[in-house]
Amino acid sequence: IAPVEFLLPANQGVITSLLIESREGERVRVVRGADGWVLVQPLEAEADPASAEAAASQATALTVLSRVEVDPDVVGLKSPMYIIKVGFSSGKSTIIKIGDATPTDTGYYVSKEDGSVLVIDKYGMDALLNLLLYPPFLETPTPSPVPSTKTPTPPTASETPTVTKMP
Repeated sequence: IAPVEFLLPANQGVITSLLIESREGERVRVVRGADGWVLVQPLEAEADPASAEAAASQATALTVLSRVEVDPDVVGLKSPMYIIKVGFSSGKSTIIKIGDATPTDTGYYVSKEDGSVLVIDKYGMDALLNLLLYPPFLETPTPSPVPSTKTPTPPTASETPTVTKMP
């Protein structure tokens, strides 16, 4: 059995920041501060610590399925669908470009700064990319109270309806 290879280096320490940007310009960025995770983009707010920590854990768990010799342009890495920048407690950072899904739709082609092209698990990457769709806001805004409205009821009939037989 071959050893499992992870996309991110384990020797850089814990993840302290995570930025995901889509080709369309959508961005989400979370930073681990002294008091916990902070959402920096799309707006500055306290981040839900469980969601932010889950994203950081997901990033460290991304596994490499294979290394491939392919032109990066052919697999969508010239204009990547997503770019992820991961900052570590060592002070170093890693940039990962996410290209097309593989023909079997089980992985994504990715490249790291050294230019190597890898195939990583699609399921794990999709879970991380969901951070763009669902930024880790700490609180869901509470809707304002709406004054109650009275439901109109039909007026009551003063007579009891009768059935008339037709010939």
